[in-house]
Amino acid sequence: MTGRGPIAAIRVGNQPYGILLTSNFSKWTYHNQFLAEDPFDDKVRNVLLHLQVEWAKFKGQLGHIAKGSDPSATLMQVLGLQPASADFYHRVAYSYDSIKNIAQLSKSMALRSG
Repeated sequence: MTGRGPIAAIRVGNQPYGILLTSNFSKWTYHNQFLAEDPFDDKVRNVLLHLQVEWAKFKGQLGHIAKGSDPSATLMQVLGLQPASADFYHRVAYSYDSIKNIAQLSKSMALRSG
């Protein structure tokens, strides 16, 4: 669901807002047989468990609507935020595999042409 799509999740005047679906990861459970069949899923779960610990360190610092003495004013402040990125930065990076593939392609093209 996107805030800029044709049907916004929530619209205040002309301003669309999207909804980000989340899950309570601490309540996820896996059957042991499922984990044994696919080690990739187990590794993903371990990474998510690590990220959950990191997230818990910052969770108390995050703002939310009910924080503060005037929730209505906080809500209006949140709704007044800019809905799109104000800045955009990008970085071009090439992996070893990508450079290797480009080199092999160049070599094969040179061999074909002459």
